[in-house]
Formats: sequence, structure tokens, C-alpha cells
Amino acid sequence: MGLPSAQEVAAKWAARAGSASQDYVDGAQRTDKDPTALAIAAIPRMRSEIIAAIDSGRVAAGLRRIGKQGWLEAIQTKGAANYATGVSQAEGKVASAFGPLLAYIGGGLARVSSMPANTDAERKARMNFWFDYMRGYQKPG
Repeated sequence: MGLPSAQEVAAKWAARAGSASQDYVDGAQRTDKDPTALAIAAIPRMRSEIIAAIDSGRVAAGLRRIGKQGWLEAIQTKGAANYATGVSQAEGKVASAFGPLLAYIGGGLARVSSMPANTDAERKARMNFWFDYMRGYQKPG
């Protein structure tokens, strides 16, 4: 009995793995572990492994192996679709984030518009106020 070709193995894998997406979701919902807590607990090891990979040159070697052309190909083959999906799925989050920011901006605009702007010094004071005001924005939560 001969071995299958790499293309046959890849095709079989893609067909079977692609149809198992609901199994993936079901398995995630059945777990009694908190993956976020596990990830947080693994940060010290992750940090040391990342530093070791950087120091050994593996990170640079991997980047060189892909290169700009590989990066562009990945953007064209999957990046654009992933980007569009992410944008579509994030619309509600973006709206939630912009609500408080726009309210904050509105409060600052009311104040800056009442400041005089006749001289260079007054205009500079307005600009500095706006810079300081926007720098003071704190994301809710």
C-alpha cells in the first residue's frame, strides 16, 4: 500500500477539518476551564520563550523566510477577507467606544470655542488647551 501524496493529505485534511467547525464550537462550550485565566498564568513562560526566540535569532529568521512578498501574498489571500470580517463584526464595539469619546470631545469643544482666538498667543492657548484636554481622556471601564 502506497502513501498518499502531500496534496491528497492536505485535501483530506481541509475537507474534514473544514466541516468540523461546529465540533470546535461545541468543544469550547463544554470546557470547564477558563482559557483566559490559563493564558494569564502562562505569561511568564510565554515571555521567556519569546525572549529566547528573539535572542536566538529564530524570530528574525522566520521573518526573513517569509519576506515582503510572503507578507503581501498573505494579505491578498486571507488578510483582506479577515480584515473585512473583523470590521463587520466590530461595528458595535466601535460605536460603543466612540459614544463616550464623542461626548468628551463635545464637552471640550464647548470650552475651546468660548476661548478667545484673536492673537497668536490666544490661538496657541486654545491649541494647548485642546492638546491637554484630549490627552486627559480616559477610556471608560
